[in-house]
Amino acid sequence: MSPASPPATDMPTSRHQSILGTLTIVAASLLLDTACTPNVHAHGPLSHRALVLVGELKGRGVRLAGLGPPDRAVFVKDFYVGSNPLTGHGPVVVLATDEALAKPVPHNAPQGADGFWYLPLVTDGDAAHLIRHAIGDAPADLSGSLSGLYARTAGVN
Repeated sequence: MSPASPPATDMPTSRHQSILGTLTIVAASLLLDTACTPNVHAHGPLSHRALVLVGELKGRGVRLAGLGPPDRAVFVKDFYVGSNPLTGHGPVVVLATDEALAKPVPHNAPQGADGFWYLPLVTDGDAAHLIRHAIGDAPADLSGSLSGLYARTAGVN
């Protein structure tokens, strides 16, 4: 014997299903926006571990030949995956002079504008190089070749 079918009035209408689907999508996007930060999402050949470690560099000083004033360190102001002037979209470290640290980041401004520089990260090798220059050593499991874009931007020969 099969169970009785529910009355027709208990079944959701296509309008109800559409509203429920929309609410589910909105709720999921809100949870993703609040629960996850850009610096913990893997992007291309850059590993999750590299993204997390670079995110921990905020406030650290670094000297790279191609970025910043020639005789001074710049500081890691921000790190995010998003729109930037060098790659259009992707992981980028924002470096700033000490005077610019208190200013808001001018997204998509040219290199050096108002004391800010953008450093794209493409590979784990890029992240390892930056970490080594910021803290003196990079974890042994974070390695690889430098990307051409990173090398050109950072002034690495």
